[in-house]
Amino acid sequence: CVELNTEIVTLPKCNSSRKYNCTGELRYTNAYYVGEISNGKENGFGTMNWASRDKYVGQWLNGKREGQGTYYWHTGDKYVGQFKNSKRHGQGTYFYSGGGSWSGEWRWGEKTENGSYNKAPEEESYYYQYLR
Repeated sequence: CVELNTEIVTLPKCNSSRKYNCTGELRYTNAYYVGEISNGKENGFGTMNWASRDKYVGQWLNGKREGQGTYYWHTGDKYVGQFKNSKRHGQGTYFYSGGGSWSGEWRWGEKTENGSYNKAPEEESYYYQYLR
């Protein structure tokens, strides 16, 4: 067992005079953000909700999705994994609303050849009945 000595840092609330290294809300015409803010931009951990009902929960850097996060589409699909410059980049899994998923490496928003599709249990049972 390894003991980590970490300190939990609570950022102060943002207000009219404090807009750096604080927590608060940012409102846009088609979205709103709740979370950590620095230099008037999303920075740290936070949640963005769009008018389209899409949502992102995760890490931010200078107003861009950067690091680990989850993006939820209003269709029911979701992506869990790494982001860079607001694109799916690194390791991640895309879950389809109808079942099944694709896990592997993403490069600038696109799947690479380094991944695999995983069928939903219903899809497997559908195919197995014809193999008997």
